[in-house]
Amino acid sequence: MSGIQKINEETAVFPVASWHTRPIQSHGIILFKLYYLTSPMQLISEALPSRFVALTKAQARHLISDLQKAIDKIEDAELPYAEGPLH
Repeated sequence: MSGIQKINEETAVFPVASWHTRPIQSHGIILFKLYYLTSPMQLISEALPSRFVALTKAQARHLISDLQKAIDKIEDAELPYAEGPLH
């Protein structure tokens, strides 16, 4: 997916090009920044940065869990197609 896509009429989607994380041990947090595309013609090297957000360890674990659940759901939906036609 490149550039802005629309899931529906009200939700614009900006593809993630990369991200950066950095632990801040003195505060027990993880800084997290996304780099995203805003145009179909935009190069990955021109991705725009989000602000750094701070996650606690618990929030980071919850985010990992939520992402894994979303991946599992997508992969479960792909199973019939991944196996190919039955003869």
